[in-house]
Amino acid sequence: MRRKTIQRGIVHKTVQQLDHPNADSVYQKIMQDYPDMGLSTVYRNINILVEEGALLRLAVPGQADRYDGQTKPHYHFFCDVCRRIYDIQNDDYDALNAAISQKTAHHIRAHTMLLEGVCQHCHEHSVAAARED
Repeated sequence: MRRKTIQRGIVHKTVQQLDHPNADSVYQKIMQDYPDMGLSTVYRNINILVEEGALLRLAVPGQADRYDGQTKPHYHFFCDVCRRIYDIQNDDYDALNAAISQKTAHHIRAHTMLLEGVCQHCHEHSVAAARED
């Protein structure tokens, strides 16, 4: 375990305040209050926090990785239109691990899932726009 630093605490708190940010968004937010913190410091501390399990790294197709301060097992939904990521709580997380373990004899520790599509807001907006045409 690495020693805790002030910079790491600032990075961790900032990720938790933002909604699934990428590293550049974290850096831009930090620069408002800590203009002397460098981009490399932000990237390095994000990577350490991911390694330590304090943050989740979300690989988003065609975009920079995003980060999540909510480390309790859950799924994510990526909207193809607005590009937002939404948390999806699912009580079946452990049941899915158990079912797959039983079928494959693998010992599953965890899994991740990124669902992709159109969020409710964008879908409703597109339906409303179609009606106006």
